[in-house]
Amino acid sequence: MTEKRLTKEWEVSAFDRESNEWTTTMNHAYEAIPDIPDFINQAAPTRITPSRRTKPTTEHDTTLFIGDTQFPFQNDRALDLAMVAVKEFMPGCITFCGDDIDAPNFSSFEQRSEWAGSLQSSLDQFHEYLSRIRAESPDSKIVVHEGNHNARIEREVRRYNGELIGLKRARSEQELSVLSLGFLMRFDELGVEYVTGYPNAEYWHEDDIKSFHGTKAVTRGSTMASVIQNETVSCIQGHSNRAEIVYRTLMVGREERQIFGMNPGTTCDFDKIPSGKRADDQYGNPTKQRHNWQTAIGVLFHNEETASPHLLPITNEGIQIFDKLYRG
Repeated sequence: MTEKRLTKEWEVSAFDRESNEWTTTMNHAYEAIPDIPDFINQAAPTRITPSRRTKPTTEHDTTLFIGDTQFPFQNDRALDLAMVAVKEFMPGCITFCGDDIDAPNFSSFEQRSEWAGSLQSSLDQFHEYLSRIRAESPDSKIVVHEGNHNARIEREVRRYNGELIGLKRARSEQELSVLSLGFLMRFDELGVEYVTGYPNAEYWHEDDIKSFHGTKAVTRGSTMASVIQNETVSCIQGHSNRAEIVYRTLMVGREERQIFGMNPGTTCDFDKIPSGKRADDQYGNPTKQRHNWQTAIGVLFHNEETASPHLLPITNEGIQIFDKLYRG
């Protein structure tokens, strides 16, 4: 039965000529109360068709690491080749190392007219890429690290009105705030775990292996060697845009332990990304930037006892997955 509510009431008087008296009655108007769902989705649901590929059987867990994508300055070719690795391994976990949304309009670099509206397009494109990954590897855990570029959105809001940071829709106590990246990206619909709290947030893959976005980028030398110098567990990070694997042997009490540091580099477009070397020619075309950056996909085979990190280089020829080159 449809529930109704009273919207209006009024008196109606009439004269009875036989009794020579006035009579008064009350009239009422009602309207149906619409059914309100517990959750109102403000956007069309993401439709995902899962892959029918069979996940390889292995004696270890496989985790892929994708370096800073920095939408809207992503390298689409590199991300397509990363998808090849996703299809090949169908890993248990796919980890994005942070700085996936660049938000250049909130950066300290000189502003450019072509960046207008880029934040919305960045959200749309990154969501679409995550949807593709979810379709190709439906059983994978997807982890996204917050990076310093992602955090630019919150920083910009706090600069002018910090109260908006925690703003939620009415009667939505358990929901994310409407200006949070997790809400804007609709991570819950994609089954994405967003690791927030940069620079302190970490994700533990094993008791002795963790990943985070990172704060160090050594200009000359190895960033990861510097990172693990003060660590007693193996670490994977992004941030520096350099592909590296380094090892360190240390003593923990009487136990000799070997740990590693890995960085998959970046999957951004080197010529478009804002940097101190960004420049255009007289026609407004970006000139080639020269950076000591690399693009690769990190792959880690691991369990409670062992861990084996590897880098899969992405070059002009394609992606090298061990003994096989996939051209793209």
